[in-house]
Amino acid sequence: MSCMAPCDTSKGIGMRESHSGPARSVNWIHTSGQQGAEAHGPDVELEVRAERAVRRLVTVVESAGGGDEGILRSSCHHGSIPAFPTYDRMYSRVIAVEAKPVRSTIEVAGFEHHLLLKVGAIAAVRMPESEWTS
Repeated sequence: MSCMAPCDTSKGIGMRESHSGPARSVNWIHTSGQQGAEAHGPDVELEVRAERAVRRLVTVVESAGGGDEGILRSSCHHGSIPAFPTYDRMYSRVIAVEAKPVRSTIEVAGFEHHLLLKVGAIAAVRMPESEWTS
């Protein structure tokens, strides 16, 4: 028996059979990496890909019962660290919460050009205030 239950993957954009959508364990959401490239789509600028990837990440977190305010940690696998400022600008615009998540960015040598980046997260499930504890 698994301790993590898969969530509705219909909102996991571009999911392949080898990837899970978000997985939820009690009050935690774990996502797989979201990319900004379209399968068989046109080659678009990094800025567009970065925004798509981060927006998809938020959509996947929301599909599992969370929101951008509950993203606690994100990780980005990036094909070009010199292009990090572009990703960072889009990330900050889409994740528009005051307390930003902690995050890591890892450069991946030889990342497929059409991908350029993938971003994943660990988030908290939204709970009604009546369930908050101090």
